[in-house]
Amino acid sequence: MKPFNFIQILLIIISHNTWSQSRSNITSLSSTNKNILDAYLDQSNGMSIRLLIDKGVQVVPKTGPYSELELTLYTQSILFENGYEYKFSEGEMLNDFRDNIIITIQKHTDDSKATLRRYKITNNTVVKIAERLLDFAETTAQILENGNCLLSDESENAGNELVLLGKDLKVITKLVTNKEEFLTCQIACNQDKIFIVLKETYSSSLSFLMFDALLGMPISSKEINSIREYPQKLICSNENIILYASGLLVGLNQNGDLLWQRKAILPTGEIYTLSNNCILAQTNNQLELISSGTGKTVWIKAINELFDANNANNIDIPTKSSDIYLTSAVAVGENSIALLLSQNNKRYLEPNYNAQLIFIDSEGRGYFKDSVGNLNYILKMFAKNNKVTIINDKTQIDYDNK
Repeated sequence: MKPFNFIQILLIIISHNTWSQSRSNITSLSSTNKNILDAYLDQSNGMSIRLLIDKGVQVVPKTGPYSELELTLYTQSILFENGYEYKFSEGEMLNDFRDNIIITIQKHTDDSKATLRRYKITNNTVVKIAERLLDFAETTAQILENGNCLLSDESENAGNELVLLGKDLKVITKLVTNKEEFLTCQIACNQDKIFIVLKETYSSSLSFLMFDALLGMPISSKEINSIREYPQKLICSNENIILYASGLLVGLNQNGDLLWQRKAILPTGEIYTLSNNCILAQTNNQLELISSGTGKTVWIKAINELFDANNANNIDIPTKSSDIYLTSAVAVGENSIALLLSQNNKRYLEPNYNAQLIFIDSEGRGYFKDSVGNLNYILKMFAKNNKVTIINDKTQIDYDNK
């Protein structure tokens, strides 16, 4: 093998240290004078969908337990990339969105009840599929991977009942009944199973429940006696379950057995599951890739090392790593991760807050950067195949992972 000459070595060094530019397309989205509440990507055609919200109107219920209260009703709508807008009924609020399925809840103004509706986005329009009358207005609904719906009778999944509904919104079964009072719970699901970790009112430990996601049949339940903290986040990571509970990061198998636990402070409270049996989290001022099976650190990197790499755009970079937050992360292909870093610990960025998109490889080394800062609303980041899409209030930006 011939030795490298000086020019070859120089080219290798340049190629290793130069961040590539792979932005492929910027689509200008139709402007609106309404507030942008959320954004989604129609994976079937790659078109952006934005959830809008009008200024609320005050109404006074005539009867019922809220007769002396003024309620603020908002009008939400779906705005498609081609400019078509579908308006929901007054006071009907989007509750969940998955794979072009929308769940809304409309609180009634004359009683304490609500109406649950299921819609499907098809051919750039919205079609109502089913609806159901709910006895309790303070309800949240979550769409599962298999299309079923999990209904809780209190906001933030805290209450006394968890009910599994089918695609027609008819009751399949009750997973947790009002006999089992609990303070708070977290839910995760995959295609086949529903996992619930809850803190019961009169128990110092946590309860782990597992159900079949199709019919809601109970599979297993057990007490997690070693964890007494309140559950704050629960996600599936391949074959394991990851729980974040008030300063503890915990790995469980699908039977609820404790695999590992470690102390961790997550400033954003978010955990991102990746396709290589690992999770990514911001721990204090660092990004840490953690094995979901063992809890061991795969790599760790100071968050400002990646953020400062984009200083070529003459952006006012914060000097303290505590000012930088991981606001989103998605796996791109088999060996890459796209990170969205910002100076703001909010999903809805305020004007003049800098945000940067960073592509890193499986070793945590950055190889692509782009400034997406000074945009009012960095809403969502999506990945499909080797493409990353960011949707904000004015544009859809597509990147190819080359």
